[in-house]
Amino acid sequence: MRFMRFTFRADPSFRFQETVRAEFQQKRKNKPACLQFLVKFAQRIEAEWEYENRRLLYLSLYRDFLLALEGHKDADCRELAQYGAKMKDLSFGLKHFLAMAMPVERKHTRGLRDHEFLIDRPDGSLQQRDVDSSAAPTSRMPLTLVLDNLRSAFNVGSVFRTAECLQVEKIVLCGYTATPEEEQTKRTAMGTSELVPWEYMQSTLQ
Repeated sequence: MRFMRFTFRADPSFRFQETVRAEFQQKRKNKPACLQFLVKFAQRIEAEWEYENRRLLYLSLYRDFLLALEGHKDADCRELAQYGAKMKDLSFGLKHFLAMAMPVERKHTRGLRDHEFLIDRPDGSLQQRDVDSSAAPTSRMPLTLVLDNLRSAFNVGSVFRTAECLQVEKIVLCGYTATPEEEQTKRTAMGTSELVPWEYMQSTLQ
């Protein structure tokens, strides 16, 4: 009787899952480390999005990581669990994923919010414009700024302040770029979103 010998090799994807899950468990309880891990993992998903098998594996892991935050001691981390619950179907596009990952990145960069370091009222130049309504309108620079999928609401607000300083003609916000309708963007813009003309478009190609 002849015996056939089978050689079993460990699945590389299984080893990867074991490694990354263990790393997440080590960092889960520490809020800054946990958020940084999630941000970097989301960046990895974005970088390898075109590879379907990896993408589905990574998305599945990312969903599990978010769901695991449901009982976290920190309220910010617990809040992120709801986004994992929304990832029931993993067949969405890259822009949809980046929009879902945006809250994680915002919480990760929360300590760098501009409006916490700036005065919380309009400056003298803005007040003067409100008072002197009879002044002749200032000609704006013939330049349009296009913000394409800019994740940070605080960066968008900063662009509005710069655009007002330079008297830029218009700002076009595209994709998942934060708009002045969001409270964080409005506060960081420090009132300049009401002075600089802007519009929103779903796609830059429009």
